[in-house]
Amino acid sequence: MKHFLWLIAFVAALLTLASAKVDGKSTAEIGSEAPDFEVSDSEGALRLSDLKGKWVILSFWSAQDADSRIDQNNVSNYLRNLESSHEADDQNVAVVSVNFDRSKGLMKEVAAYDHLIGRQIHVGQPDLASDIRNAYGMTDQLRTFIINPQGEIVSVDPSPETLASLGS
Repeated sequence: MKHFLWLIAFVAALLTLASAKVDGKSTAEIGSEAPDFEVSDSEGALRLSDLKGKWVILSFWSAQDADSRIDQNNVSNYLRNLESSHEADDQNVAVVSVNFDRSKGLMKEVAAYDHLIGRQIHVGQPDLASDIRNAYGMTDQLRTFIINPQGEIVSVDPSPETLASLGS
């Protein structure tokens, strides 16, 4: 009887661990709906789901993450090319750049140093930053996502060529 109780306890523990794994799994994969979140800055609140109907370039970056800074520069170059071609008003593209640095001042310094353009939103609340990172499956590496007008992720860490083809 003791062995049977231990077996039940062991199976219950396994089931608990398995369900925790499923609940903690990122839903941010190509073909899935982009996890929604809301962030605020001096321009006001921005909810990702409010951008449905547009192509969205969603980039997450930090001064300490070199790859995310390179991605952020690619996004800024895309915006510069779009603006210089006078097609910015014709395009149905929104850019959301979310920064996870320890301070807004650091974000501003790096954005100026790297000549980043576009709206840079600093997430200063650790709990919100953690929730967003978990929802998008970013444990070690920050990422850039392209989301289609239906709200689905169609590309992760897009190349400059992929960015250039957006909206065409």
